[in-house]
Amino acid sequence: PKTPNIRKCKRKADDIVEAQAKRVALENAEEHGMTPPCNTVVQPFDLQTDARGAVKVEQWKQKLAAQEEADRKAKEFLARSSKTVYEAPFVPEPSHRGPIVPDDVRLNSDVRAEKRQEFDAMLGEKELENAEEQYRRKIEDEERDREERERLRASMVPKAQPVRHYRPVSVRPSERPLTKPTSPSFSDRITVKYQRGRTPQRT
Repeated sequence: PKTPNIRKCKRKADDIVEAQAKRVALENAEEHGMTPPCNTVVQPFDLQTDARGAVKVEQWKQKLAAQEEADRKAKEFLARSSKTVYEAPFVPEPSHRGPIVPDDVRLNSDVRAEKRQEFDAMLGEKELENAEEQYRRKIEDEERDREERERLRASMVPKAQPVRHYRPVSVRPSERPLTKPTSPSFSDRITVKYQRGRTPQRT
């Protein structure tokens, strides 16, 4: 609770000291013939941005006023007079030329259409001929297959065959001498030993 009073007293003391210092400085300046110092006078800055901003604001106000005037004029009702009520009706003038006689024009598109029709007719005839030829071949193939099946079926039917008579066979005795049995020769070594008159010894 004593702190605010201490601060207030200190602030008063500072103000008193400052006032005494100013008074002493003023007295010293008067004694020495000097001009006493005066307080600084605050003056506004003269910036170019403020000038440009003022010009922009003025231009914007002019544009806004022009737009409002244009909107006001656009909203005004302006009725136009009907000229058809007071003017005479339109009457076409008669033509001084004779009637138009169309010429017989033969277009290339008509010529191409005729040629195309002839070509389509030729293709239709060829397709009809091919279809008839294919049908004729199909009929011939079917007839050929039917005849082949009938012939094969007829050939597969079993038929009785007569008994065959062959020439009689007469068995006569052979005139060749009998074969003498010999031991087979499976090795050349054994054959050579037999030829030398030696009996082979088994090991």
